Amino acid sequence: MPTTSDVIETAQNDETAAELRAVAGLLIRRMREESNSAELTWSQGLVLSHLDRNGPATVTELARVERVRSQSMGATVGVLESRGLVVGEPDQADGRRKVLRLSDEGRAMLKTQRREREGWLSANLTDRLSAEERDVVARSLPLLRRLAERDDV
Repeated sequence: MPTTSDVIETAQNDETAAELRAVAGLLIRRMREESNSAELTWSQGLVLSHLDRNGPATVTELARVERVRSQSMGATVGVLESRGLVVGEPDQADGRRKVLRLSDEGRAMLKTQRREREGWLSANLTDRLSAEERDVVARSLPLLRRLAERDDV
């Protein structure tokens, strides 16, 4: 049987989780609003970021990592290919498969969006938070990263 302190801790964790979800969503929306470069959907941006961080991948691999159906990922990749942001080439090991890589245009778009969003965020950290508050945010980043990382990938 849960103790009173267990019940209180669970309620506090639930409140913290709800607030963290809301704040993370708001922060993401604000950064997207502040990016002036050509718009990408959320899933398109994730694909570009994945290819940038991890190198070439197949549609199936991207779908598994992002936890979507291969058909959905195929549609996302198709748009990126038509815009020249990713390039598909035959897999050396299995010519029936296509390996996708980030194009120079895709890398440039990703770099521009990151620079715009990070610039907005950096300016707001400076303008809206004290040095002590910025230090708290910086010290919280490893904890937030641990929460966000997947154990199964």
